[in-house]
Amino acid sequence: MKGQRRRLDACARMELLIPMYVDGELNTRRAEAVRKHLDICPACAARARELEELSRLIARTAGEHMPEV
Repeated sequence: MKGQRRRLDACARMELLIPMYVDGELNTRRAEAVRKHLDICPACAARARELEELSRLIARTAGEHMPEV
């Protein structure tokens, strides 16, 4: 139980760091900590992949003309 709680605490911290990790905004030490967590946590790794895909979609459509509202 204690190990599971520690894992949940780590995931809660990662929830805040993963978007910054995906955007390349973390310093080397923090980025490495996130990378290590993603290697052992399928849920957080899936979240990171979702955000990476979203970033790619935004980048791809950023140049497209958006209709005026």
